[in-house]
Amino acid sequence: MNIINYFQKPYKSWIPRNLNKKVVQIDSIEIDLASHCNLNCKGCTHFSPIAEKWFIDVEDFRKDVQRTSELLPDGCVKRFYILGGEPLLHKRISEMLVIAREAYRKTPIYIITNGFLLEQMDDKFWNVCNQYNIVIEITKYPVNYDYAKIKKIMQDQKGKVKIIYKGRTKFLKKKQYKLPLDETGNQDEVYGFTHCHMAGNCINLAHGHLYTCSYAACMDRFNKYFHKNIPVTEADGVDIYQDYSTEEVIRKLTQPIPLCKYCAVKERTYGNKWENSKRDISEWT
Repeated sequence: MNIINYFQKPYKSWIPRNLNKKVVQIDSIEIDLASHCNLNCKGCTHFSPIAEKWFIDVEDFRKDVQRTSELLPDGCVKRFYILGGEPLLHKRISEMLVIAREAYRKTPIYIITNGFLLEQMDDKFWNVCNQYNIVIEITKYPVNYDYAKIKKIMQDQKGKVKIIYKGRTKFLKKKQYKLPLDETGNQDEVYGFTHCHMAGNCINLAHGHLYTCSYAACMDRFNKYFHKNIPVTEADGVDIYQDYSTEEVIRKLTQPIPLCKYCAVKERTYGNKWENSKRDISEWT
């Protein structure tokens, strides 16, 4: 398979997860610095187009990240992602990068961004990224933006800050996938979890809890905008301020949760054309 065909292959979870296999390392932990975004992606899995404007409090960030690093220390987490929404919208992002690195001294830390605000970032931001070995990972979107600006930034920062493009977006136009919800909650939660590329892989830290996916972490945004009541219970996440061992936390995060009954995994579609959100419920159902 040549490289173009490889990158045209749609995202798909074609190897179901084995629930009996012991997991000793989490693929990634993600935390939103902002709920909203300067882009407007149809079907965003963090519900950013319909989210109210919100920024995480720096002290809440400090407390939650530090506690998470006690439960899931270096060696238990492959990558730590700082994202959103658009994380560069947060005016105090530099402080939080230092906090994250102090908590995770060895774990690779990435900022996931569309890159549009990079040219506006101050020297403090670039110095922190350089000093604390923060990787900037840009998702390239098929929008009217001059990516030559980012290329210049990458050239200027060569040898200092590592700036990369996310996956296939470096080569091909960004595609979308649709991950529909089933409001009736009649799905098979075990099937849903074991056939989901997010579950157990995209661990989200939000509101003092760890969640197995962004839908569990961000469902309040969907519910509030559309006046729905898809339930997220204590059983759907891990309260990081409870007395759990590392093994217990990993086990809880890599098993089906009640919310999986609300994901219509068999109806998912991949490789769809990227479009702006119209903020219609059909984008998520």
